[in-house]
Amino acid sequence: MFKLVFQPKSLRNGYGLSEIVGYACMTAPNTICLSDAGHPLPSVQYKVVDRSTGLPLGVGEVGEIIFRSPHLMSGYHNKPEATAEVMDDEGWFRTG
Repeated sequence: MFKLVFQPKSLRNGYGLSEIVGYACMTAPNTICLSDAGHPLPSVQYKVVDRSTGLPLGVGEVGEIIFRSPHLMSGYHNKPEATAEVMDDEGWFRTG
């Protein structure tokens, strides 16, 4: 319906969090894509892990997305416990 009404030339979809300073993934420029969040930006690493074990999962398996990037926050201001809940010692951020 959106494409029919507005007829955009380009519509980029993405995924991001304030903790990773904006977008972590985005669809290609000059495309119209509403079905996925695209690919990780060049400086972003991600993986899907088992929430209980933290071990990486395979393609198509459901788990938690975790990110690592030089643009990731260093922590929540004056909240070390909250920071420790979402970030590990290797700099991976748990999205929950």
